[in-house]
Amino acid sequence: MNGNNRGHWFLDPGPLSPWIDQFASSLAAQRYTPLTIYGYTASARHFARWLAGEAIPINAIDDNVVRRFAEHRCQCPGGRQWQGVSPSYWRRAKRFFIFLQQAGVAPASPRAVSTFPPLDDYQDWLRIHRGLSEPTIARHLRLLHMLMPDLGVATHDYDVALVCNIVGKRRERTDPADLRTITSALRSYLCFLAGAGLCGPNLDHAVPPALQWRLSSLPRYLAAADVERVIASCDQLARGRRRDRAILLLLARLGLRAGDVAGLRLSDLDWTSGTVRLSGKPRREVRLPLPQDVGDALLEYIEMERPRVDQEAVFVRMTAPYRPFTQSSAISAIVALALKRAGIADPSSTGANLLRHNRGDLNAALGSHARGCWHGASSPFPGYDRALCQGRYSDAGANCPALAGRAGMLSQLFADHAALQRALGFKFRTPGILLRSFVDFAERRGESVIATATVRAWARQAPSPEQRRNRLLAVRRFAIALHAEDPRHEVPRLTCSGAPVTGAVRHISIARTRFDG
Repeated sequence: MNGNNRGHWFLDPGPLSPWIDQFASSLAAQRYTPLTIYGYTASARHFARWLAGEAIPINAIDDNVVRRFAEHRCQCPGGRQWQGVSPSYWRRAKRFFIFLQQAGVAPASPRAVSTFPPLDDYQDWLRIHRGLSEPTIARHLRLLHMLMPDLGVATHDYDVALVCNIVGKRRERTDPADLRTITSALRSYLCFLAGAGLCGPNLDHAVPPALQWRLSSLPRYLAAADVERVIASCDQLARGRRRDRAILLLLARLGLRAGDVAGLRLSDLDWTSGTVRLSGKPRREVRLPLPQDVGDALLEYIEMERPRVDQEAVFVRMTAPYRPFTQSSAISAIVALALKRAGIADPSSTGANLLRHNRGDLNAALGSHARGCWHGASSPFPGYDRALCQGRYSDAGANCPALAGRAGMLSQLFADHAALQRALGFKFRTPGILLRSFVDFAERRGESVIATATVRAWARQAPSPEQRRNRLLAVRRFAIALHAEDPRHEVPRLTCSGAPVTGAVRHISIARTRFDG
């Protein structure tokens, strides 16, 4: 009797034996080596034997049972010499438990009950209506869970003062880049609540902006010669050379995002017309023509190097299991390794965006390397990088009385607004001067709220069209912040000619969610 059969005899899995055989077959289909498969099946047999010793039925297996198996002092019958269970050993057993769940033998893990019920509907809204990726949804939820102790679950009690205080407290212990991410998540959450009727309208406009100086960081850029060195560095690889070359060419020639490359599917490649189909941030499909060198690199990788697996993704891992990339960070890691191989010293970034941002050399690269797109396709950027138009929600309270708060004179409102902007790190010099002038003008006319007619009259006093536009923009930002608390304040907006027109802040209605507040 050989060693494998002896182990099978002593660790009898009982009724789970057929499922262990199927587990081994599924691992073999994913190209695991026989030694790795034996390690997984040995852990699965031990787990099954322990279940029998503890008299735990299959339909009672859950995460707590797997955790108990990891912590037990092994005295199971058989030839196992160690009493403890190593982390890698119990993770293999957990992999078998997941296989049983997918096969419908073990019960699925129940969905965790959220401490904050509105977040459950919020993440469904992000996934279905906004089309965000799972990593972005997870980041929004993580940030909002940090804010929830201050926000609370009584969403109908949210007001401008609460929102501003939360952002102000976060600014004291958060750097500007992280603060921008936090305010973006908070603004999105308030939009969702307003559309669902769970808080007052326009509270997302009360979220103050995060400090960000334009052009304050060095541009992430590589010279054309360095880009070619990075692409050529793939020739040094023994495995994955064709895959990495195709990925780098997609980033450098077409300016794709890392997520676009990781999510590329075989059905997205149209070899007849020489185009590639993408679904970017706007969740709107576009087709880009394939330059000749990019198409050649993709075809060479698919025909000569890509593992023959039942996967729709174009790019898969080069070691078993041959699965697609689940995160865009894997594409950035490929770029970072290529930069290191090419000997690029101190690049401004090591992520995928470094190649994508080479806009200056992109047309030259397309001209010298693509030598025309397949089948004579034209420009490779037909609106691909267009900004995402973000929807708003219906102004449910346009005809309601003002929310409780600071509906006082304009001078006091201006003083509070200026204090908030300076607390957030803004100098607020020119906008402060313009708003002080507008407030004086409006109060001389006996007004305590912003009216479009008053804004128009005050803006016309400026000597030049550019100064009139600056005045309108300054008051518009001020009015948006005030309108979030008191809808009586009118928000002027600019026409193409630069003249202000009045109108309510536009929103998009969505269906009420399951959470009823």
